[in-house]
Amino acid sequence: MFIKYTSIVSIVLCFTLFSMLQVNADEQVDFKAPGVVYYHELDPESKKQVDCLARNIYFESAGEGVAGWLAVGMVTMNRVGNEYYPKTVCEVVHQKIKSTYQFSWVKFKDTMKIRMPTMYGEILAIATELYQAHETTFDLTGGALFFHSISVNPGWSGVIKTKQIGRHIFYRSARRQ
Repeated sequence: MFIKYTSIVSIVLCFTLFSMLQVNADEQVDFKAPGVVYYHELDPESKKQVDCLARNIYFESAGEGVAGWLAVGMVTMNRVGNEYYPKTVCEVVHQKIKSTYQFSWVKFKDTMKIRMPTMYGEILAIATELYQAHETTFDLTGGALFFHSISVNPGWSGVIKTKQIGRHIFYRSARRQ
């Protein structure tokens, strides 16, 4: 059975839907949201932004599964929409404050390789839709602007924990937004 997932909401709900749907083995099911175009249909600037989003999701949360991918993608998009952060995905992903990159993998970006191309393709589909429809997508992070792995304790102040998803803990700013 070949199933194509592109709708963020449908991805989150797909496990429930599979138990209710009966699909023929040769039938393709497309969950693409209305008004959203596929990656190959995007203009060059949008493709650049989606590539930055997909790489950020991949290198920050490849092992986390769909919920983790969505969460990291949503934090990235939440920053794009926040007045205290840059206004494009690529600027957010590559932002450096003093000597610290906001996303740890960026420091090593020249040596980072996509080692799981099939997974990256799935992440690229999610990033494509999230980039286009993040304002109408349910934010499973609760408005988070920050996250870290459960293996570290950054000792942040001025943040409120919103959720733990997989091996990441998510936070929003304590100041009003």
